[in-house]
Amino acid sequence: MSTNATSLALLGLLADAVLPGETRSLSASALDPGTFAAVRKHKPSEVLALAVRTSAELPSFVNGRVGTACEVVRIGKDSLELRGLRRVKVQRASAGAPPSATFEEGPRDGAPEVLLAGLTRLLTAGAAAHPGADEDTAHAVAALLRAAAPQAALREAMGAPLESALDAATASVSSASGVAEVRARIDALRPSAGVLSADDKRELSATISKLQRDLDLLPKLEGGDALHGDIVMIERRLDLAGLTPDALDLAQRQCAALRGMSKSHHDYATLIAHLELMASLPWSGALSETPSFDALRQSLETQHFGLGRAKKRILEYVAVRALGGAARGLVLCLAGPPGVGKTSLARSIADGLGRKLIRVPLGGVHDEAEIRGHRRSFSNAGPGRILRGMRRAPRDPVMLLDELDKIGVDSWRSPAAALLEVLDPEQNHAFSDNFLGCGFDLSAVLFIATANNPDAILPALRDRLELVELEGYTIAEKLVIGRDHVLPRVMKESGLPTPPPVDEVTLEGLITGWTREAGVRELQRVLGSLFRERAVRHLSGDAAALSESVGLEEVARVLGPSRYRQAKTLHNLPVGCVHGLSVSAEGGSVLPIEVLALPGKGELRLTGRQGEVMREAAETARSCVQARAAALGLDEALLATRDLHVHLPEAAVKKDGPSAGLATFLAMVSALTGRHARGDVAVTGELTLLGGVRAVGGVRAKLLAAERAALAAVVLPGDNAADVPSETRVARVHVDTIDAALAVVFVDVEHA
Repeated sequence: MSTNATSLALLGLLADAVLPGETRSLSASALDPGTFAAVRKHKPSEVLALAVRTSAELPSFVNGRVGTACEVVRIGKDSLELRGLRRVKVQRASAGAPPSATFEEGPRDGAPEVLLAGLTRLLTAGAAAHPGADEDTAHAVAALLRAAAPQAALREAMGAPLESALDAATASVSSASGVAEVRARIDALRPSAGVLSADDKRELSATISKLQRDLDLLPKLEGGDALHGDIVMIERRLDLAGLTPDALDLAQRQCAALRGMSKSHHDYATLIAHLELMASLPWSGALSETPSFDALRQSLETQHFGLGRAKKRILEYVAVRALGGAARGLVLCLAGPPGVGKTSLARSIADGLGRKLIRVPLGGVHDEAEIRGHRRSFSNAGPGRILRGMRRAPRDPVMLLDELDKIGVDSWRSPAAALLEVLDPEQNHAFSDNFLGCGFDLSAVLFIATANNPDAILPALRDRLELVELEGYTIAEKLVIGRDHVLPRVMKESGLPTPPPVDEVTLEGLITGWTREAGVRELQRVLGSLFRERAVRHLSGDAAALSESVGLEEVARVLGPSRYRQAKTLHNLPVGCVHGLSVSAEGGSVLPIEVLALPGKGELRLTGRQGEVMREAAETARSCVQARAAALGLDEALLATRDLHVHLPEAAVKKDGPSAGLATFLAMVSALTGRHARGDVAVTGELTLLGGVRAVGGVRAKLLAAERAALAAVVLPGDNAADVPSETRVARVHVDTIDAALAVVFVDVEHA
């Protein structure tokens, strides 16, 4: 049988090869798991079997290699039987499930008489050639080559003509039981005319079949126990893995222990799993080439809009490497609310660097064994998440440590201590996993962490990180992201043959009226709802479902009334209420601060889960009101008979920080004087006892929250002038004293 296909599915062989003319039954341990699983799923009739050292070579690093076009005889749950057809040379391999490759004819094997001459030389170790064979001798050549050639040399033998491979294998042939018998049988079958008869062919085939069965038993018999055939296969994989001296010594001791152990022993499965892990880790190998600086810049710009600081930092890293610098210790932590693009940015960085992305989720991890693994003496022991991620990976992937701020805190088994070793460039060249039992080099891995709330990261871990805060997008940025990235993706996922258009007016209406978030995840959800409704209309026979553009009327009909109204106007905030601004793990938000003046003894009451810092800010604000009573037109005697109750709505959410001090002062003034604060203005700033206004953090997130709420202006401390982004639509008023803030926030209008 011969193949006529122009391309075939790739199947990786980790420690073996299939030669033309032979039929091989391969266990799952000898196959690349990814391509084997894909072959099992799609069941192709033919595959291109290719010997590789690790799974990381597929499909990017196999162009130009020689493999065997094989017929798939049988596919089992844990095994695969192949029949070798002919050798082919990979021209171009492409990713997929499984990967595929176009190919050309492989090395020519010469005439049948030349092959028989090589076969005879192999058997007689240098005897004269005997012509007169045909293609039926191919499986005989393959069987004898497999017996003679060292296992590690099979891959190299695939790339050379078989007669050359037979010549090279002749030197390694040793006297073994049965070879002399086969040599005598072939000499007896050799006709004087140089042509094999039909009976001679059948007898030769039977002889070779017996030899093949003997060869299949050899690996097991060499181990001294027919049950230990898997050990030989693992040893072959370990030989190809490029282990360090310490790891090699450990592996040899483990293999020796396995040979003297029955399969029923309680440690047998653990030792096999340990050696499988060692054979699958990337101990050695070339590092990825430094990508083109311009290509990386172009990749980041085309896949993500905005996020200038994060892009700048990764470009700096690549620039240092391109110039020969070390660039060690770079552990970026992308911090920001959900939906702002932390994970997708890490994926873009991996694509731009030409590396594989490995995601290690850390949310809810509370045991250091999840990072460092369990000792092999434990029942069901296994490696930690770091080495599980490195399994079947190249030596230098991009590893995403996702949700670093959600690690559980345990008094004696905290995973943070293990992560310190992972992230420390002075230690991770010999990372110690309890299950592995020897050091593993992580220094070539590029680590990127993500977090929603950087304040929740343990201080010792934060010392290893460089925080890059992604605080959210402006409405203008959301329009660009929605038009160029979110909308095309939602259209593709809708399944509609020709998705209807969505203009920018509708898109902006969706952003301002139905989504009010730091990122764009909710925008993707509402767009998905609109296109799902169009899919129902299309299948119901509505011809306009594909041609009619999506408008705001349809948005209101499908999604309901606008969830967010425009900001309260100039005159409709109640007395004692001022808009403050806050920042949380979900991004910035507008925080109303309510104050009520009640008859009492001049006491201060706080509700709404205010923390200790906010309590002190409220006490400072009350003292400022008392000190300026005359200037504010208040009766000092009356203040002594009024209690002030300060409340922050959403009492289920804990709130703390000094930045609400100025807004609390203004709300107290409103409650005591009966004046209305402007409803289209929000206030942030730390208040001093002498009436000064100090700088606060999270300015960009707060401005974005004010923009989402459609406020007209934000009152900011003068010291925060350098922190203000220029792209927001909200006006900024900078003040240094509370008197300046009073002039901005209060207006003399009648309450409607």
